[in-house]
Amino acid sequence: MWIRECVTKKAQQTTAKPPLGTFPNPARSCVELRDAGFKDGIYVIQPSLKSFKAHCDMEAAGGGWILAATINDNLNIRETYDDLWFLTTNTNQTSLGYQNWMNTNTFGSLETCTSSDFKSQAYYEYQGKDIMLRHVPNQTPLNFSREQSFLQYQTANGFMENYGGNLQKIYNHHYPLKPANAFYPDVNSILDRLAAKSTEITNLISDFYFYDYGSSSNRLHDSNLFGQNYGMEISFYTFQYCYFKYGSCRTRPLTYGLDHKCDLGNIMLSSRKIYPFVALFAVGNFDQCPGSIRIDVDGRRPVSDSNVLYKGNHTLNSFFLHYEAGCKYGTTNASLCDVLFYAINVKDWKSSGIPEIRLSNYQYSTYYYFDWEIYTASNTLFGYTLISR
Repeated sequence: MWIRECVTKKAQQTTAKPPLGTFPNPARSCVELRDAGFKDGIYVIQPSLKSFKAHCDMEAAGGGWILAATINDNLNIRETYDDLWFLTTNTNQTSLGYQNWMNTNTFGSLETCTSSDFKSQAYYEYQGKDIMLRHVPNQTPLNFSREQSFLQYQTANGFMENYGGNLQKIYNHHYPLKPANAFYPDVNSILDRLAAKSTEITNLISDFYFYDYGSSSNRLHDSNLFGQNYGMEISFYTFQYCYFKYGSCRTRPLTYGLDHKCDLGNIMLSSRKIYPFVALFAVGNFDQCPGSIRIDVDGRRPVSDSNVLYKGNHTLNSFFLHYEAGCKYGTTNASLCDVLFYAINVKDWKSSGIPEIRLSNYQYSTYYYFDWEIYTASNTLFGYTLISR
């Protein structure tokens, strides 16, 4: 992506100054260099406070274009980790890559810009009026990009002046790539509605056991359900291949009643200490990044309990819900069912469809695991609820 500035200004170089377009004497723009008779090349530009090296094209469509960014065709995301426009550059894994269209991060270099992604200071600092796009084969030498381009087009109506004058403002204020609701479906509004119907739900089970939440904020310690020591906890993590060095976001254990947000995969988690207990996990995954999401239920129960697994589906209008319930019928403890479920709505939520899920249901001598590992999901609501009697 190339930009040409708003105002043409003649160079006013004197013999007493260092050469124009160098760090001692940076040019204000590529247009200034063009008007001073300079040819294609790399020069030092200082449109405002900070100077930087930039490549100027002095011949295409009247010349005076500055290279602001390149977007390379990195299709194999499991083997190529330099797709910086849509993936994170933050080693702490706390920001989504599509934000690079809207922020002032820079990455890449002029030397490698036709083989890997590149974003220069010109992207957000250079005030332009027109934009030029050029398609070239990967690894084309920058000096030959004009001659070897197989498609090139540019504006000539000064449209950028009406959209903030630079690419960062265009994508940040006028055509944002970030979805309006980054944590979708709306977890808290759904939980609030479930809380309002708590009595109605428990009345459907005549002998519902109202377990004691205890004093812990992340572990249910009711001794009639889980014995005296450990209790039950829920863990959640996501592991995604698209992100540098692979990305992970882990919440272990889930703190009841507290929102947890994870930018990796656009995920929001929350829960309510109501009856029955409910935790919801909204997975946006707008980047369609392959990977896995795991929901773990870890509790203590005697091995003498009889265990039964139930599965089922429900459909209501555009909603489809699937559940899997691991039920433990106690002889000395109250019986319980750990219920994992998901809901999709292709029409209204734009869900990707039925997710790929692997269930793990392990019972050991004194404890058990009831887990879902999810491999493909976007705009999907996952959940857990604890039913006891």
